[in-house]
Amino acid sequence: MLPASSRAIFVSFIELLMETFHLTVARPGPIMAFAGFWDRAQAKVIDGIVLSVFLLPFDIAFGTSFVAGSGGFGRTTAGQALVLALFVVYTAVMDSSHQQATFGKRALGIIVTDLDGKRMSFHRALSRSAMQIIWFGSFLAAFTARKQGLHDLLADTQVLRGTL
Repeated sequence: MLPASSRAIFVSFIELLMETFHLTVARPGPIMAFAGFWDRAQAKVIDGIVLSVFLLPFDIAFGTSFVAGSGGFGRTTAGQALVLALFVVYTAVMDSSHQQATFGKRALGIIVTDLDGKRMSFHRALSRSAMQIIWFGSFLAAFTARKQGLHDLLADTQVLRGTL
């Protein structure tokens, strides 16, 4: 065993070496498993079904054609924009909730977090959801290390396996 003064010199020397070579000692954090493209695509299909179930009563009650039918308001540009806006708001509300996931993501056991693994704000979730309009950006999730789509990269978010 080293005397206290020798131990202090040794520790100081090690700290100097670590600082010189930019080394850090980090405790191992939780292992993050990123949700891939196909998990996210399946969640999107489930969410589309959820939105369809929500809109079907409007089709029946008001004669619109959001879900069923070939004509009417639901098939116009304004009707499709309304459905897209509903989907964006639904996704933002659910992803920023304490569950951190839409119904589709929850069914598949995936959650959306910021890059620190924390729940994101509604504003971040809303911008992330709105950026999903650029649909081809979702394909990036198949090629990036954290499996992030373009909307995730721009909003500083990630989609992880695991539930809360």
